Amino acid sequence: MFPKLNVKRIVVQHFISLRQFEFVDSEKGKFPFSCWLMFLFIPVIITVALYVPLGSIDKEIIKQLISVNSIFVALLLNLMVLLYSMKHKVIEGEDDSRRSARHRIIKYVFANVSFQVLLSLVSIVLLIFHLYFMHPIVINIFDILIIFFTIQIVLGVVLILSRISKLFEVV
Repeated sequence: MFPKLNVKRIVVQHFISLRQFEFVDSEKGKFPFSCWLMFLFIPVIITVALYVPLGSIDKEIIKQLISVNSIFVALLLNLMVLLYSMKHKVIEGEDDSRRSARHRIIKYVFANVSFQVLLSLVSIVLLIFHLYFMHPIVINIFDILIIFFTIQIVLGVVLILSRISKLFEVV
């Protein structure tokens, strides 16, 4: 409906990067169980483990999470600019295979960073709505989603860090 606001490509590129880099299984084109475990099952288990004993998230924590996610979006956008400039950087004496590997890793990291920006923006929207909705069912759903997205963001940062360290091995 709104082609300029279509985020489907960001989501698809992120999952393609998971499938084609580091998590490759013998059955090409399918996510290995470890990928599902790390990015879906463990976050769900942690979300339930945190939500059940703690209950609703305090309003002060919500405000702090809005600030943290806002700062995080700005830092990730800065990282995207750095990745873009790094991709177009010419390194003297770099052979074709190293350049190809560097470009592939940068492409995947860029997809992951884009996805993290998207997750952070969705988290900010959920957090703002959380401040203004009073219905307990809506608040409970938002609490669960906020915890889940926060865990996803942390896992995504770890993924980005591991790929950036891999990038510096190639460069």
